[in-house]
Amino acid sequence: MIKTMFKGKQWIFYFILFSSGCIMLIFNFLTPMLADDYSYTFSWYDRNTITNLSEAFLSIYAHYFSWGGRVITHFIATVFLLIGKPVFNVFNTVVYCWLAYIVYRYAAIHTKKGHCLIYLAVHLCLWFVVPAFGQDFLWLIGACNYLWPSAFIFTFIWPYYQYAMTGKLPGSKVLIWFMPVLGLLAGWGNENTSGAGIFFVIILLFLIKKQEHKIPLWMFISLGTQIIGFILMVIAPGNYIRLERGTEDIGFLLTYGGRLSVCNQMIYDYMLPFLLAYIFLLVLLCYQKIDVYKKWIAGLFGITALANNYVMLIVTEYPERAALGTVLFLTIGFLYCVSMLLNQDTLKWASAITCCLLAVFSIQYTYALMDIGYTYRVYNRRIASIIEQRDAGIMDIVTYRIEPKTKFNGLYGLEDLQGYTAHWLNGNTSNYFGINSIVAFPEEKPKE
Repeated sequence: MIKTMFKGKQWIFYFILFSSGCIMLIFNFLTPMLADDYSYTFSWYDRNTITNLSEAFLSIYAHYFSWGGRVITHFIATVFLLIGKPVFNVFNTVVYCWLAYIVYRYAAIHTKKGHCLIYLAVHLCLWFVVPAFGQDFLWLIGACNYLWPSAFIFTFIWPYYQYAMTGKLPGSKVLIWFMPVLGLLAGWGNENTSGAGIFFVIILLFLIKKQEHKIPLWMFISLGTQIIGFILMVIAPGNYIRLERGTEDIGFLLTYGGRLSVCNQMIYDYMLPFLLAYIFLLVLLCYQKIDVYKKWIAGLFGITALANNYVMLIVTEYPERAALGTVLFLTIGFLYCVSMLLNQDTLKWASAITCCLLAVFSIQYTYALMDIGYTYRVYNRRIASIIEQRDAGIMDIVTYRIEPKTKFNGLYGLEDLQGYTAHWLNGNTSNYFGINSIVAFPEEKPKE
């Protein structure tokens, strides 16, 4: 009964897709503009409000030379801020659903038909393991910098992966012609995951060559555009200006010892049980009588995940949202092993564990919805108060801070308005609403 429930039932697959899409759409619409969203409504070129696409291009050009190399992701964010967040909410939900689906395809490439258990497990893994769920999937600037590049990267890698695993090339000539462009998008995303994507593609090409398959020219060209995009991102003058501001000369050992500790802490705090479960299944998989290349691929996902994590040694800070790529590669590796080990007996255990996780998810979802909904109501109330005071001629405004409770909230882990006017967010918010100054204190929260 369990086997027939989770395998080959398309209506269950579409129900999971529809449910997850509805959840993300609701969460997106309940997430207001936050933190850097206000900053990117102003041009990096002249600090005026961006009102059209030509000004958006000028802003991103100045951004490249003064702050960072993520030109494509920040341009996408700027365009959505120009169009309006409701439009972003819909597109962002679609991108999340696509990313979850492509992750499922990686993990379940060996199954002849759709396996609903694996697909459901993808959504549960993202829900439980992603350290900064709200920042990566709901916050506009955060999603454009992490969710969207991840979707580009894993979509780009798929034809290489499919060819290495099955020997089949894409049948669509349109996709083949579009691959160099997609390679540029994949390479010019965010530093650690784009770099991990390049590493993964190169290893796949070695595996394809070792299997004595002919490598088409477009694969090399697309890899080249991926590398070019990555290089253009990391050599941006703004990266080095920002790096100099945040660098302290405390010696090599203390600097990199501290950064190594941060990287280790990221794994320990958020992914350790997940990583151990993956290693356990990987060892079991190694004892199975299957093609050796399939075992190598299972290990490659874990190696790439760790590389994605520890490459952050070279930067001065490692925010939780930057660990999304690590979680995605680890999720694929874990569920890849699960799909390879599933049979009539193990399916029963996997189904039981999944049902238990669903029960935990239902509790967490309720709490997350209350937290996000509370932030939405209070945030809108604060904005209405600011506008009301401004229209009444009060140009120096005192308001309250908002304190989110769960990682599923887009505001969780981000800076909110502070108690002094010189803070960058206070300044950008003042400019956005056309007032002189704004400060916020936690004790001024409105009564519910």
